[in-house]
Amino acid sequence: MQRTISTISRATRRVFPVTIDSLNDLFNAAGVILVGLTFFFGAGALLTGRQINQRQSAELLRLGTELTRAQSGLAEQQARAANAEAELARIRQQVVARKLTASQRSSLISHIGGRKAQFVVVSPLMDSEAADFADDLDAALREAGAETLRVRNWISSGFGVSVGWLTGAAEPDLRGIRELAATLSGSGIPTRELVFTATTAASMSPHVQTGLAYLVVGPRAPLARTDPK
Repeated sequence: MQRTISTISRATRRVFPVTIDSLNDLFNAAGVILVGLTFFFGAGALLTGRQINQRQSAELLRLGTELTRAQSGLAEQQARAANAEAELARIRQQVVARKLTASQRSSLISHIGGRKAQFVVVSPLMDSEAADFADDLDAALREAGAETLRVRNWISSGFGVSVGWLTGAAEPDLRGIRELAATLSGSGIPTRELVFTATTAASMSPHVQTGLAYLVVGPRAPLARTDPK
């Protein structure tokens, strides 16, 4: 019986020659290998992740640059459109016939306020647009109670609206004339002062006389050239 057990023990050692020490060595080696693999794959994940982040950052930078350029181009286009609209409005204002608006008429009538003022309303020869605008002003002055004389044969080359008088011993109420100019300008009708001299007094018929206030409506100013932007 003992001989049989011994025989089985020897046979077992031959079939399974692994010992506890060898198993321990095997597990230790496997642990080292696993640690190495963990480090290897961790380092690989870190390096590939860094490259992916760099590529994504570069892509985001490119997209941000393109967006900034697109926004800049849009802003430039909007600025050009705004400039074009402003230029078109300016041209329309200079091309469309001048007419007194309701607020301008009201402002002029309020300024006169029923005072017994006297004005000579003047427009140039051969300019129907200026003559019509002078008629508008003349009608508003008369509606306000002023006395007017309408003259349509001015031969000067001045542009726009002016209030004028002839220098001399019997000058009119200059304060009232300048207040009228301020009222017109304040209502959107640019008005300047025009002083007639003995030489320019013959620019209309009857000639300019001292003691009278003149409201002179000249041709519209020519269109000013503007540099394109």
